[in-house]
Amino acid sequence: MRKERFSMAEAKNDYFAGRLENPHTNANYNRELRKFFEWCGGERVPTQELAERYIDHLRERGYAPRTLRVAASALKKYAAMHGVSLLITNIPKVQMSMPKVLSEDEIKRLIEGIPYVEDKAMVALLYDCGLRVSELVNLDVDDVDLESRTITVRSRKGGTPQVLPFGKKTKGFLEKWLEIRESEGLTKEKVPALFIGRVGRFGKATRITVQTVARRLKHYGRVILGRDDVHPHLIRHSRAVHLRSRGVPLEDIKDFLGHASLQTTFIYARMEPGRLKSIPML
Repeated sequence: MRKERFSMAEAKNDYFAGRLENPHTNANYNRELRKFFEWCGGERVPTQELAERYIDHLRERGYAPRTLRVAASALKKYAAMHGVSLLITNIPKVQMSMPKVLSEDEIKRLIEGIPYVEDKAMVALLYDCGLRVSELVNLDVDDVDLESRTITVRSRKGGTPQVLPFGKKTKGFLEKWLEIRESEGLTKEKVPALFIGRVGRFGKATRITVQTVARRLKHYGRVILGRDDVHPHLIRHSRAVHLRSRGVPLEDIKDFLGHASLQTTFIYARMEPGRLKSIPML
């Protein structure tokens, strides 16, 4: 198969020329690549020797193993775009630890304590469907099927749409939110996005941003739970842990979360799986 090659000058602000679907990954990889270019004195495709020297340089400066892995992944991806295959061998292993999570009771208290229907629906959907925040903000009204209690996530890694279920309470929140939208004239024809943010001097309705979702969750975490560490990915982690504690196999959790590799899901392997009972839905 012919490998695609890209000019270094193809994108000034995006060295990956739009090839990375996840905006968070794209920002991280571009940041690491700019640091590499600064270190080596200009824009150049990394060789095996140069890449490993750079990783050694970062290790000597005390960078965490997880940061080194991101830097190495960025170098490998960029090199591959230019037809160069890298096998970086001096990346330290990341010590996997169980992420902090919210209990099922805290999830319920959090959602019950949120005063606005739109925000209730957002957090409930984040939890029930184990969504990444980028997947949440990219949902459109047409992606929701209230009758079957499912959403279609079209922005999953790998580009394959996935249909995910949600619970009865989440359905109720979504029904109320869609009614409110309609009553305010915010039809899906005017604003296709499911969840809405407002920008500009006159508060024009637009798609909600990742930053806005994170800011609201942090506020609710403080006010309702007295915790300062509540963020969208914590909700996703909590969902995975709750599934595992109910006895759901790792392979099923992998598919549910949209992980490209089972290796990513192994962080939950240390948990002692419970007996397979009901899947926790709101």
